[in-house]
Amino acid sequence: MDNKRIMKITRRMLVSAGAAVLLSVAGGCSTPLPQISYLTPGNDVFLDSKPVVNVVATGDETMMTPLVTAVRSEFAKSNQFVVSEESPDYLIVMNGEEQYRKDKDSEIIYNRKVEKSSVENDSSGNEVIVASDKDSSAFSGVLNVAVYSVKDLSPVCYFDIPLYDSDFKTKGDAVRGAGDYEKTLQAQMVEKMKDAFVSQKRAVPTIFPKRGDDRLKSLLENGKAQEAIERGKVVLPLEFEAFMENAINGKYAKWTDFFCSNSEIEENLSNYYLVSIAEEMEDYSTETLEKLHARHCAILNQTEDSKLKEACPNALARIEYKLKRNQASGR
Repeated sequence: MDNKRIMKITRRMLVSAGAAVLLSVAGGCSTPLPQISYLTPGNDVFLDSKPVVNVVATGDETMMTPLVTAVRSEFAKSNQFVVSEESPDYLIVMNGEEQYRKDKDSEIIYNRKVEKSSVENDSSGNEVIVASDKDSSAFSGVLNVAVYSVKDLSPVCYFDIPLYDSDFKTKGDAVRGAGDYEKTLQAQMVEKMKDAFVSQKRAVPTIFPKRGDDRLKSLLENGKAQEAIERGKVVLPLEFEAFMENAINGKYAKWTDFFCSNSEIEENLSNYYLVSIAEEMEDYSTETLEKLHARHCAILNQTEDSKLKEACPNALARIEYKLKRNQASGR
């Protein structure tokens, strides 16, 4: 059965299994999921491999000049782009606006907070009304980003990055000024641009099965993907395809020296799942993702373990998202 057909068949299973995951979260499960760092593509933009890009700006020059410089620097450091004004493949146009406001002395009274406070001593007690005036400041900014293909000036994508921050303090305590906000928000805009364009490691909540090798889990949580893959070769005696063929044919139940109980089969299914996570951490190529998708589907069809039935849809949803991104970019 080809991978595309497998993906269609498993969508129905994902709906029910995914609902089980949501119900367990809604039920108040307090144990946080492990944060696994995957190399993932940019969130908004897919461009050709190692393109030449020119980053330019319109609008407020005071705001945009340092922002363009910072974005160009981050793109160059990523080694995924050639940043140049000469013969670019893509033109990235940024236009930004920002606004700062602070309460005037005459406006502070409208932020007044009135509350009761108890005053007590050894002989008596009473309530008093306490009023405190508040001073506030706020800063908002928006960055409009458009990407064009230079060869035909066709638009590739367009998106906005809105940001907002504010202070609300007792009168007399200093609220932030425009310069303080501007520095913080511009740094956030640069990070948002990296998120949009740059393939980088991103921490993603990932479901782990209860079973599986503890050392393997520890390596994954510490971002040691290659060591986890090597550990998998130690704890798993067969290639996945050979294991699944034997499992489907019921061979393990007859063996006394190999996988002698169902729990041990589930242990190995869990380890194959964990090794698949390790392989996904460093590679989001379509070939690898399709292989891992088929493997998770096979594990989901074979397992009787409730936690592994939750974990596989979690991984499949993440992989399908990346496959859609690859397809959109022609990769």
